[in-house]
Amino acid sequence: MMIDAQTVLDVQRLRIRRQSADNSATLVTDVSLQLRAGEIFGVVGESGSGKSLTLRAIAGLLRPGLEVDGSIDLHGHRVGMVFQEPMTALNPTMRVWDLITLAPRKRHGWSKSRARQEAERLLREVGIQDAETKADSWPHQLSGGLRQRVLIAMALANEPDILLCDEPTTAVDVLVQQQILELLRSVQRDRSLSIIFVSHDLAVIEHLCDRVAVMRDGVILEQGDIEAVFRHPEDHYSRALIESMPTLESDKSRELPTVASVTAGRAPAELAAPTTSGVGAAVELRGLCVSYERRRRRRTPDVVQDVTLTIEAGTTLGLVGASGSGKSTVARGVAGLLRPAAGEIVIDGTSMRYPRSPADAQTVQMVFQDPSAALNPMRSVQQTLEELLAVHRLVPAAQRGARVQELLEMVELPGRYASAYAAQLSGGQKQRVGIAKALALQPRVLIADESVAALDVSVQASVLNTLRRLQRELGLTMLFISHDLAVTRFVSDRIAVMYRGRIIEEGPADQVVLNPHEEYTMRLLAAAELPRASAGGRPER
Repeated sequence: MMIDAQTVLDVQRLRIRRQSADNSATLVTDVSLQLRAGEIFGVVGESGSGKSLTLRAIAGLLRPGLEVDGSIDLHGHRVGMVFQEPMTALNPTMRVWDLITLAPRKRHGWSKSRARQEAERLLREVGIQDAETKADSWPHQLSGGLRQRVLIAMALANEPDILLCDEPTTAVDVLVQQQILELLRSVQRDRSLSIIFVSHDLAVIEHLCDRVAVMRDGVILEQGDIEAVFRHPEDHYSRALIESMPTLESDKSRELPTVASVTAGRAPAELAAPTTSGVGAAVELRGLCVSYERRRRRRTPDVVQDVTLTIEAGTTLGLVGASGSGKSTVARGVAGLLRPAAGEIVIDGTSMRYPRSPADAQTVQMVFQDPSAALNPMRSVQQTLEELLAVHRLVPAAQRGARVQELLEMVELPGRYASAYAAQLSGGQKQRVGIAKALALQPRVLIADESVAALDVSVQASVLNTLRRLQRELGLTMLFISHDLAVTRFVSDRIAVMYRGRIIEEGPADQVVLNPHEEYTMRLLAAAELPRASAGGRPER
């Protein structure tokens, strides 16, 4: 293949295999791509498609036990990498300035004072204004957005020519995401960097990148100019991924398209009408305040302040806001996991006490953000669900196996997964088990706390379809928490916006999205509506 004079990275026929005594598998097959000087190249695909493995192979960071064939030519250029999860990538026993300068200190022999100066300079470059203070911080003292900026500073410390970004905006809210994307674009322009940006978020890829490759099952199915791929995808899978993205204009009367439905040529099914005989309970929050206990029984200032909300029986209220706004704290208060500092939680006219009685605890159930953390890795799906049925004495022992099968069918999991353990399930399958756990107790109120935030776009669409179908079929009352306004609008009847522990706006979902009154809501919407190539609205480069 002819190599362009401006090519800074050339990958040809990359193949990655896992070999073990038990089995072998090909994880990445014949991947070829070129990165040009000064461009941002996107790699998009679902979990397990081989995106991160390809990136780690380029950086030379593959774990032992993997065999690599093919060629990776960096043309003498240096590489820096920004990892997906800052708390995993940052050593909790080192201060920020030491983390940033660890590698260059060893290479250049810098003194401690010189390293400190360089760290503060890099922190300012990545948009952290109080660099002197933050340089002395520990990773756990920083917000998610600040930790991600520290990771970018670490990657820049070695003066790279190529920056490899592995899902750097996956776990942050839309405002922080917008800031990180603007930062990467600014750094790329100021330093003349070339960037490979890996993500499962198609909207981010479309907004940021010049060219894109679509991966599935370790193979690149399609690559090309971002506008060509997003406006006129040649591969059926690429088209299916693009169509499964929820937007602020998605048709709420139908299910979201999924990869399976698009590739099969099926139109999205109409959603069933809400049941008129549902089990949902009306929920009222009256002046709710929640704080956290510190040592010596001292409490923090109220994280949630004077929240008053009503969720009508059988409807869904979406609660949106940036990270730290108090959304999850409200959810934990409603679920009885936190003691309110003041105010009242009323369900169907009954004021909830803390701690909850078993019957009251059964009334409200929660689907958590991280399904892996919510499942016991030592228990199978069958054991997990049967334990709940036994503890709450809901089903006689002889009928528990049949009830487990019913629950799996409700969340659209084949019955064979009853014998599976958490490690054997994908992210979407784990979240379906999390929903089945919540439904096992026959709740009247279901809380979904960022339950699709970390899922691939097509898996997210499928899980959202399942949640909406179950809510309508069972007539559940649902509190849906998210920082994604497009997702929240699709699911919700009404939307409430939180800012710094308070509700600042509330109303019918379409009214809040189409005609917001508060400036903060407008900012959330502006951050959610990234300029897109398919709409001809990408920013000038």
